[in-house]
Amino acid sequence: MGSSLARVMRHFRSSQGFTQEQAGSAIKVSGSLIAAFETDRRIPKPDTAKRLDALFGTGDLMAGLAADARKGYAPDWFRPFGEYEREALALRTYEPLYVPGLLQTEAYAQAVLAGGLLDPEKAEELLAVRFERQAAILDGPRPPLTTFVIDEVALLRGDSQIMKEQLRHLLDLGARSRISLHLVPLSAGLYVGQSGPFTLASLEDGADVAFLEDQLAGRVITDPEQVAALTRVWDGVRSVALPRNLTHDAISKMVNGYDR
Repeated sequence: MGSSLARVMRHFRSSQGFTQEQAGSAIKVSGSLIAAFETDRRIPKPDTAKRLDALFGTGDLMAGLAADARKGYAPDWFRPFGEYEREALALRTYEPLYVPGLLQTEAYAQAVLAGGLLDPEKAEELLAVRFERQAAILDGPRPPLTTFVIDEVALLRGDSQIMKEQLRHLLDLGARSRISLHLVPLSAGLYVGQSGPFTLASLEDGADVAFLEDQLAGRVITDPEQVAALTRVWDGVRSVALPRNLTHDAISKMVNGYDR
């Protein structure tokens, strides 16, 4: 039978007289990609789903169905925290090794996913999930207050062109009023928290929950004592991070280094 997304796509395309090649050409993708959407082998990215809605005159139907379909591609271990993340009034994220997922450019995210053990199609679906998550959290009508602490090491690894674009993206995001970006400089030396990334989500009822991710999966932490322990770690990593303005200056200097 196929998913609702696949069935609806086939219905509107065929009822409006488009071949798969014609539909693909109209929204600037291949006909084979349209075929993959219609056979549940791929899910349209958010911008592609919007172009399909514009082509078929379906409002936001395709975008909504695609978003629902992508939920099934998010790892099982992340979904519980995904609900907390979308409801949070504030998010605090520490990342010692990578640019946090909410701040990644497409090219950087592709490079990270390509470096793992995923097959290309699964990596592509996870990429779409990542950008759906970015849009929902950072670009929604009421984005949470978000604070990111990133170790400078995370910004020193990667292809030069990809990193130059990524650093510029960080500068753009860091200028938003509800995003606070802080860099832990190499000069900080060894400090508490370097054993792994984590996120703290502050909810409307006043509770905090945490999320830890490791090599295999991730887990949600709701036990008050454990959340309090991670909050103390957060205070430790935040204490060695640069203020917002000096972080901007440090990242700008990195960008200028690529231009020389």
